[in-house]
Amino acid sequence: MAKSAKKIAIERGGPERQALVRVRIEPSPDGPIIYCNAVEIGHNQHEFSLFFARLPAKASREQMDAAEKTAVLELSPEAHILLPPTVIKPLIDALQSQLDTYNKERQTIDAKEASKS
Repeated sequence: MAKSAKKIAIERGGPERQALVRVRIEPSPDGPIIYCNAVEIGHNQHEFSLFFARLPAKASREQMDAAEKTAVLELSPEAHILLPPTVIKPLIDALQSQLDTYNKERQTIDAKEASKS
């Protein structure tokens, strides 16, 4: 998992202390796993919103009827993640690093091709 240095403040019945620590997130077998192959991103002055959804292998008749009329397939989000602006740049850097590693080990994902899906 990706690691990042964070400055945290600790206060427990005494004077506040600060420490620079590394954050490491350990996956848990009991944690939720959500498969999503579509994402929409938005923001306001306080946070970034990531809405994750799953494109169906086969759309329902209702979804197809609506999509034919509007050229839009409406999906309900599987997950909605809110992130503070302070984590966006490190997130982009971590994603780029993982993509670079993936491309070296397997195959190249062209940015133009990835944006089409």
